[in-house]
Amino acid sequence: MTEKDPILKIVEAMQKADKPLILNHIAKHAGASAQLVDYHLGQMIKKGLVLCLNEDDKKYYILQPIFYDENWLIALYKMLTPFVEGMSDKIGYEQYSLDISQERVVINILVMFLRRFEDELEKGTFLNTSNNV
Repeated sequence: MTEKDPILKIVEAMQKADKPLILNHIAKHAGASAQLVDYHLGQMIKKGLVLCLNEDDKKYYILQPIFYDENWLIALYKMLTPFVEGMSDKIGYEQYSLDISQERVVINILVMFLRRFEDELEKGTFLNTSNNV
């Protein structure tokens, strides 16, 4: 099993706290160095995932409000489950070595689909194509 992505650790720590946190508290709860968390928070702010609040000469960080509503994650899970189950029989696993699990192949394909979706949204072409479902 691979080490968990530091960004995911940061998001989970912030969600669990459910309130604005200073950098050192996020680092402590994420089990990461303050320097690493500071770098990733900067990137997450640029991407619109995290908000920075200045209060009493301190910087507090909080995720976008939607991250605190567990119903969105549940809805996403419910939407993606049939998709993942349906694609499993359309994947050729026989060429893969034992170094990669079938679950990892499915995850990699799902991530690539999401990256393609992201690309189409950024280009503004997603809603303009005739191939949309």
